[in-house]
Amino acid sequence: MSDTPPQLVMYSGGRDSTLVACKLMLKNIPVFLFSANSGCSLHRGPLQDRIDRLRARFGDLVVAHKVEDISGTFRSIALQNIEEDFAKYGKNLILLGEKLAIHVHAIDICRRQGMTVMNDGINQYQKDFPEQRDVARDFLQSFTQSYGIDYRSPVYDSPSMLYVKHRLMQLGLSAKSLEGVTIFGDTFSTPSDEVILQYLQDKKAIAQEITSFLLTGESNMSPEALQKQKIGPRPDIEPWLGNGAPTAAVPRQTAASPASPDGDGRPVLAASRLPK
Repeated sequence: MSDTPPQLVMYSGGRDSTLVACKLMLKNIPVFLFSANSGCSLHRGPLQDRIDRLRARFGDLVVAHKVEDISGTFRSIALQNIEEDFAKYGKNLILLGEKLAIHVHAIDICRRQGMTVMNDGINQYQKDFPEQRDVARDFLQSFTQSYGIDYRSPVYDSPSMLYVKHRLMQLGLSAKSLEGVTIFGDTFSTPSDEVILQYLQDKKAIAQEITSFLLTGESNMSPEALQKQKIGPRPDIEPWLGNGAPTAAVPRQTAASPASPDGDGRPVLAASRLPK
């Protein structure tokens, strides 16, 4: 086990987030893989195979894989006022709201488990998607940093999907995407940067309120106050020792696990775009 503290990776099982995890582990940085279940993704079964292959390649550098139900937060941010949102922004920004909801829960896990860096697999060659645009990345970096966490996108400058595929093959990993497919795919047109930023700014207050609630049980603590707050570890996740290692082996979720959030033994993936 590396003495380097682990970093969180927002992990969908797709090529880009897999390459992010690999790039970190090639530098001997342990990874905590975080998969969000918003309740709107399909074809989620192959994720465990991807996790198993990463463990076979990198061993204990994969310190944990956590599937989190974010459906309530996703609803509050992206769906609760959906009619007003469509009227105000003139675009379908549901998946941008989902991205903000994922960040809320990732912040909760990072603060409670003592991780100060989170990573995701957004990239410039998919800039048609609002959450992968510079304006969204800048906003989310600022939002995450306000809680004392550094948000990074290690494969953002990847020139093409082919580049990512070749890097995975060079590591002996499948170049196929094994992430879920969102039911909201192909239901939107491309918004302007101004619309993206306005949406995120308008949703910031509810995102902060939910983050405060998840971390303290109170809904009125500012990010600055939360940075000073002593936050205990999550009881459903093993705490880290001072050297970044878990106190005990984290149970691996298998295809037969009765603890799967679906109740059918299958692991759950974060919603993604389209089959790649």
